[in-house]
Amino acid sequence: MTPQHAGSRDVAVIMVNHNGGELLRAAVQAVLANRPGRLLLVDNASSDGSLRLLEDLLPADSIVSNAKNLGFAAACMQAAARCNQPYLLLLNPDCLLPAGALDALVDAMQTHPQYALLAPLVRDEHGDEQSGSRRRLPTPWRLLAYAAGRRDCMDLRQQPLPDEVQALPAVSGACMLLRQSAWQQVGGLDRGYFLHFEDLDLMLRLQQRNWLVGILPGLAVTHTGGHSSAGKSLFVARCKHRSLMRYLRRHHRWHPLTWTLLPVLNWGHYAWLWLRHRDRNGDVRT
Repeated sequence: MTPQHAGSRDVAVIMVNHNGGELLRAAVQAVLANRPGRLLLVDNASSDGSLRLLEDLLPADSIVSNAKNLGFAAACMQAAARCNQPYLLLLNPDCLLPAGALDALVDAMQTHPQYALLAPLVRDEHGDEQSGSRRRLPTPWRLLAYAAGRRDCMDLRQQPLPDEVQALPAVSGACMLLRQSAWQQVGGLDRGYFLHFEDLDLMLRLQQRNWLVGILPGLAVTHTGGHSSAGKSLFVARCKHRSLMRYLRRHHRWHPLTWTLLPVLNWGHYAWLWLRHRDRNGDVRT
């Protein structure tokens, strides 16, 4: 048997699946090729048979099957409680790691001990840098500017890519390596987020504890994105809108926009999506 690399065996990879389909198998194969210390997959009540595609890849003790969909944050916390490796990699089931990715991320973490979280550059299936790969954290004023069409107030992709590790306010949550000690210090993910904004909440809390969050630009992963949400656009939108309000009330509780204009815009946008969905389908299915 080929020995594990010193860096990769220090990593526990956590994946949360909900109807990931064939992309899930490809993502798991890519992880196993990186030889992690552990891979734990939490299945949130999938109904597409995607777990059957893994029967020849993963032993039974690498899979946690939930009877209902607990949400992303709760499922990650469920898996993290079983891991004692120095590093945790939270990886979406539609994200493909290239060869040597775990070693590269761990090497960068060891070289930069002030970082609690590092992410690779995240590209879509066409090779373009994905929205959210480099970004600012939401604030009430930034969200208002974003709603008015100022995408650059949050999106940092227009800035030149750095040549080495760079600290950023926020990176993509599709693939992020976390230092276990920092994860424990802030208590991991907030289970109150069902889907979306749990990654940004974590990044903000880490920085409040004087840790750095950043990107390793020399490493790129491919993220298809949205596969598990296909056909559930209204449900996903409702989760995103709820999570946004949780984020604002947790971190910008006393800002006047948190209680005035932003809730109107937030739920007004959801109402518009709901009406459009109803007109298209003749009913509302979430």
